[in-house]
Amino acid sequence: MSTARVELLVIARLDGPDGAAADLYSGELLADDRGHTDAYTRGPWWESLPVAEQDHPTDMAAIDCTLRTHGYTRTCDWHAHTTASGVIRYFATATMEIEDL
Repeated sequence: MSTARVELLVIARLDGPDGAAADLYSGELLADDRGHTDAYTRGPWWESLPVAEQDHPTDMAAIDCTLRTHGYTRTCDWHAHTTASGVIRYFATATMEIEDL
């Protein structure tokens, strides 16, 4: 059985209506000439991972722990962005190994 590496965009929220979560989207990650992620195109939704608040404090370390628990590896630093509605979302990229079909 072989595996394939999937690159994903992660948009994390600490203050969602159902608590903290990481929303993952497929899409194309664009790299600069050194191979560092420079930009991305957000594609279809992949999945949402809620943070179990009783097990973790609600912070970026909890989001990272949730990603690792589900088999994802964050591949860049978090970047905060304030949306037009005034909420803060955190952006990063991550990879996961899946079975190659």
